[in-house]
Amino acid sequence: MSAFQRTIFAAAAFALALAAAPSGAATIVDRLDRQADEAQEGYLVPIAEALAAGDIDRAETLIQARLEAEPDDALAWELLGVASALSGDAAGADAAYARAIALDPGRLTAWIKRGDLADAYGDMEGARRAWLGALDVNPRYAIAHERLGFYYATAGRPDAAISHLEQALAASAADGDRLEADLAFLYNRADRPKDALTLLKRWDEAAARGDAAPSLQMLALGNAHFALGDAETAIARYRLGLATAPGDGALLRAFGAALLATGDAEGAAAALEGPAAAEPIDAFANAQRGRALLAIGRPAEAVDAAERAIEAENGASAATLMLAARARLAAGEADAAADAARRLVALHPDEPAAWREQSTILGALGRYDAALAASDAGLARFPEDAAMLRGRSLANLRLGRLDAAAADAAGAAAVAPDWLEPRYLLGVIEEARGDAVAAEAAYRAALAVAPDHALSLNNLAMLRLRAGAAEEALPLAQRSVSLAGVAATYDTLAQVLAASDRLGEALGAQREAVRLDANDIGARLRLATYVAASGDVEAARAVLREALAAATVEEDVERVSSALDRL
Repeated sequence: MSAFQRTIFAAAAFALALAAAPSGAATIVDRLDRQADEAQEGYLVPIAEALAAGDIDRAETLIQARLEAEPDDALAWELLGVASALSGDAAGADAAYARAIALDPGRLTAWIKRGDLADAYGDMEGARRAWLGALDVNPRYAIAHERLGFYYATAGRPDAAISHLEQALAASAADGDRLEADLAFLYNRADRPKDALTLLKRWDEAAARGDAAPSLQMLALGNAHFALGDAETAIARYRLGLATAPGDGALLRAFGAALLATGDAEGAAAALEGPAAAEPIDAFANAQRGRALLAIGRPAEAVDAAERAIEAENGASAATLMLAARARLAAGEADAAADAARRLVALHPDEPAAWREQSTILGALGRYDAALAASDAGLARFPEDAAMLRGRSLANLRLGRLDAAAADAAGAAAVAPDWLEPRYLLGVIEEARGDAVAAEAAYRAALAVAPDHALSLNNLAMLRLRAGAAEEALPLAQRSVSLAGVAATYDTLAQVLAASDRLGEALGAQREAVRLDANDIGARLRLATYVAASGDVEAARAVLREALAAATVEEDVERVSSALDRL
């Protein structure tokens, strides 16, 4: 095959939907093999010149002239197919390729071009038949294997896709690096990240040394490392790829998603800014950036990102609609958040998570009756959904329906025997019902599932203290503080210490509770009590004056004023 033929196939064969001559056509004439047999291939020169000038009509005229003289010239028929495709005549191009193949069944390039033409116009089955036709001629033809690899990947048949790309890589004498990267992407998609790392081992080792590396290989390696749970190495590979290709959208998407998954929401929002703003809209980039923006307290921007993702999706996914609802909730758009939750359920009624989310959003808005109705509707579809039972329990608790709340919490615990939350919630409900024994049993059940649950330890400590068992309460309260040093746990510890005649330690714990939550008037009152008990009445009065200044509710003002009067 002459240099002209090799060049024109590379330049024009595979972008058949273009309306102009291929960008590489100008170099075709320059690289024409002048030693070609002029008697056989001389007619190709003016055709190449016409294509280089973008004059498809002249190219077709010259090709037709050749065919009038040599009607059985398979190459001329193939070139007519190229010219017809470039001019938008798909039917004419297909007929020309078919004629070339009929005249010379061994014309591999005609088979490939006919398949590419079918692919360009959405006839995937026709494309597959043509590419398989090329393999019938030459079972090791790399280009045909490559095309079929991507065909089967698109068709959701990863094993067949991998088989063809492996054969393409084995048979290819050129462009092996790109084929390696493509095959590695397929390995990752087929949940075979270790095979991707093995295939790209040399690039991985180079990257570990900090050597510059191609962006495609770094993207595939990053994906493989991330799939294997090594986020740190994945992020390092993405960074190295971005050093080579700083604006690569695919790398930025993967990099941003990895940062978000590892807790760096600020970095994720920055990395995904470019891909999220690109046109056409990238649904994944916008959804991921929306989650990052929501995490760093920029809900209005998160709403915009979520809506862009919804616009780009062909049928909004449940996950993206959930993001939109949460972002609107965080942005203070109460009605819009409720509407988004209703839309979520309307579009995804068969997904339990949609019903859970609607109930959660409505509950967060304080619309407990609506949250209860949403839970009822969801449980009518999914009666043994533990999370939904817990959600309905919360709604009933907020509405003061304690018996119903307890029944739902117990139901959730029965459905999900290893889940902490409904057991802890049942303890809270039993306390609200005034049943300390049942509450204690519920907290102990929660601790049997999760021994280090600080709030269950804290509440159990308080129950034991109220039962007069300070010595039992103390290790529970101390353990709770060690696991979660928050105001509530320090407050409980202080009360237990005071009841254990360890006033100095109680003062220290109570001061920490007040420091952590200056708005807890009860904690301030207890601090004043301990200070007064230590003998410093004036200091206790100072504590109460500070509490009076901090009180914003009339009831709290009265409590503090009364305490001051007593001192």
